Amino acid sequence: MGIADVAREAGVSSGTVSNVYNRPDIVAPATRARVVSAIERLGYVRSENARVLRGQPSRIIAILVHDLTNPYCMNLVHGAEEAARAAGLALMVCTSPRNTAEEASRLALLAEHQVRGVLIMRTDISTDFMVALERSGIPRVLMDHDARQGRPRACSVASGDATGGRLAVQHLLASGHRT
Repeated sequence: MGIADVAREAGVSSGTVSNVYNRPDIVAPATRARVVSAIERLGYVRSENARVLRGQPSRIIAILVHDLTNPYCMNLVHGAEEAARAAGLALMVCTSPRNTAEEASRLALLAEHQVRGVLIMRTDISTDFMVALERSGIPRVLMDHDARQGRPRACSVASGDATGGRLAVQHLLASGHRT
């Protein structure tokens, strides 16, 4: 079943069905309701693969974490999922293997799925891993890792734990607290 079947059921063009999905604000409310009703009656589910084949960007972002049992990692996953959902995207959660062959396989899988980008939360990021990421062509952001010195360079987001600690101590000392 395809978009043409939904269009026929709703009595509209395939372009109108596409607009209901991608630009619903330009479709008249009554027409939109007919299309949504046809989608529900037919049980139509649009194909992400077909969207990507037509040159539209994937709606999937991946997050690669080193330990799903770590509460800190799970907080990052939760925050990433909320942000992805708010942007109309889905989040694919993957764990990061610890050997080069598995890393290359995981990156190839993400490239095959044509994810829009990958967030990477790892404790150890090797130069080989960074080179493999660069070759994959997948846009990426390293989380909780300063990648300004890395080769190849990458975007990164890091917490300022050291700066936060220094500011906290300075505040205590300025407030007259002593050991």
